[in-house]
Amino acid sequence: MVTIEQGIQALQDTVKFDLRHPHYNDTVELSEFLYKLVSGKEQEELITHYKMRETDEQKAQRVRLTRTMTKYASQQIMNFFGRVRRSDNRKKTVKHDNEQSLELIQAQEMNFHAGQSLEDYLFATLMSLTFMDPNSFILFERKDERGPQGEIVSTKTYPVMVLSEQALNHHFEDGNLQWIVVRMNRHDVARVDGYEGEELQHIEREDFYLYAAGFTIELKEMSSMAGIELQPGQEWMVVDSKFSNEKKYYLQTVYNPGTTEIPVHPVGAYFSQENPAIFTSPLEPAHEVFHDLINLKSEFDLTKALHTFLQKIQYAPPCDFENEYGHCQSGYIAGQPCPSCKGTGVEIHKTTQDVILVKWPASKDEWIPLEDVAHYVELPEWLPKWQAEQLEILLKRISLAVFGTEVFTAPSAGARTATEVMIEWEKVYDKLTPFAHKVSELYRAGIRHIAEYLEVREGLTVDHKFPYDFKFESIADLLVMLQAAKDSGASFEVQDEIERRILEKQYANTPEMMRRISAKRKFIPFRGKSVEEIAIILSSRADDDTDKVLYEGFEQIFTEIEAESPDFYLFPYAVQKQIVLDKVEAKAREVRYMNNLAGAMAELNAIPAEEGLDDEIIE
Repeated sequence: MVTIEQGIQALQDTVKFDLRHPHYNDTVELSEFLYKLVSGKEQEELITHYKMRETDEQKAQRVRLTRTMTKYASQQIMNFFGRVRRSDNRKKTVKHDNEQSLELIQAQEMNFHAGQSLEDYLFATLMSLTFMDPNSFILFERKDERGPQGEIVSTKTYPVMVLSEQALNHHFEDGNLQWIVVRMNRHDVARVDGYEGEELQHIEREDFYLYAAGFTIELKEMSSMAGIELQPGQEWMVVDSKFSNEKKYYLQTVYNPGTTEIPVHPVGAYFSQENPAIFTSPLEPAHEVFHDLINLKSEFDLTKALHTFLQKIQYAPPCDFENEYGHCQSGYIAGQPCPSCKGTGVEIHKTTQDVILVKWPASKDEWIPLEDVAHYVELPEWLPKWQAEQLEILLKRISLAVFGTEVFTAPSAGARTATEVMIEWEKVYDKLTPFAHKVSELYRAGIRHIAEYLEVREGLTVDHKFPYDFKFESIADLLVMLQAAKDSGASFEVQDEIERRILEKQYANTPEMMRRISAKRKFIPFRGKSVEEIAIILSSRADDDTDKVLYEGFEQIFTEIEAESPDFYLFPYAVQKQIVLDKVEAKAREVRYMNNLAGAMAELNAIPAEEGLDDEIIE
């Protein structure tokens, strides 16, 4: 663990000698490239990279006409990462031995930043940083509200995003961050002497912070040392500028933020294959495909704009415009462009509202068929069609590179087997798992920091975990799996679990209905038995057998239970079971069973005719 003295030395060396961690340039360059891919902006160099022989004018035209697809392709991948947020089978536990302390923690957790909960903030922030700046960090900072005597009245935990460009220097041991130097720009206003007296000048300052476990060191840039009284733990640091004779003055302050662990955490979830010392975006396996996508989309846009528009070649009569300066001669009158033909020398068709009038021929020999006057160039339809097909192929390649399967087309069961459906989703789950683990890691860290800043860390229990199976299958996929489970003779437990997942998806927006269905499913008789097996069982049961009565009148029995006990689904299982048993026994006393058809007919024939029965056959 780094000491305060070591931290001061590391911070001062970083500022004095402009030090950077060994992979600083790589992380910044990666973030700049990823920003271009995900945002679709600032791609001029990427667009013209393949066309080195084009003139500057041609490159400018290419950039102007190109509408990149990288933002669209990136968003399709990010959409699947967004599904992790909707996973309802994650484990989240925050407990405390003291109920009041728990309420304080939960209050800050639920309103962590800009009305967002801690979990919601982490999902939104990590979605952005994981794809655009994977070597950035999240700082859990504290803000104290103090009373008139300087006492702390309340403490709030808030997040600060530390981009890779701001993370100048840091040190890891065994994969754990020991300390980090962060540069923050600050806009300051200073009073200076101007031509008309004192003026206000806006100055951009650079402040530096070193964060470590148990302490923080601040270097705050000041105009000078004049008029500032040092407080305990403060001292001045003067740095000679490399570019001028001016000196920079920094007020150094060491303070204890109240944490036992470093409050800064890396957001990266995927180590780069090209440089395992840094984190990368989930898009890294598709970087080369993205380059091809940019190039091909640029060619496609140029083809549409320059080669696939309606082109017409036509004969046109010479312009016969005349004014006070003379008549049109090859497009000019008195040395100036003709106002009618604009210097072309012929009368041409400019808009859909124009009509070209041709003088009536003096003789039949001068007659020219109108269809011979104009000719429309045949459009090269095959070229844009081929380019569009190639674009679709590249989009699929991006999906295959990232997930190992195609996600740009909606997953559906179709003719796929249950095994194929499961394998395709498992590929997606494997890619999403590191991202989900990072969300959980930062959630646990955030809760710990909130508790420490509130000084209620002791007695805290926090856990957050996602399963390896995110259960993103559609209902169609699950139906395929259920049918395959039945056909293969899978155990009742397997089939029941698939059915439960189908119901959960079906009633995802109506949890009350799901609770009702779950309670009812507990009492379905002969669960796991086939229709044939149930028929054999029923034939050997007594007429008043509990399971037989419940099976035959299941829906009617529960309709009556719902009417009589609306809160049935909230009762403990033992209470529910007794209510069902009482209702079944009452139903058994009401039902009359007929042993055979002859007995049934005899009973019917014994009813007097005046009771209203006709002689019609009753089936």
